[in-house]
Amino acid sequence: MKTKTRREILQALGAVGAGGILSQLRSYGLTAREGRSTEAASGGIRFGVQLNAFPIDPKNFQSFLDTLAQVKQIGYQGFESSFRNVSGQFAAAEPARGSIEQ
Repeated sequence: MKTKTRREILQALGAVGAGGILSQLRSYGLTAREGRSTEAASGGIRFGVQLNAFPIDPKNFQSFLDTLAQVKQIGYQGFESSFRNVSGQFAAAEPARGSIEQ
């Protein structure tokens, strides 16, 4: 009987875990090739992004809107942002909301 090292056992467990995660993703209709869920297209799972990763100037609302256009072009269905990016628009909330929705 061949013995296994701890490293070999941990590698095997990692592979089993990764296989389990991949099967779960497939059950949701997510494939790495498509990069998005079939449920997202039908209204199920929706993918969003936090805007912290994007260079937004909180003093320039247009930079926020430009980032939203980029996020939409990438294919995200939603976003999360700090209130700092919109706080300058509190006095004119309705026009700002219209711009964000566009």
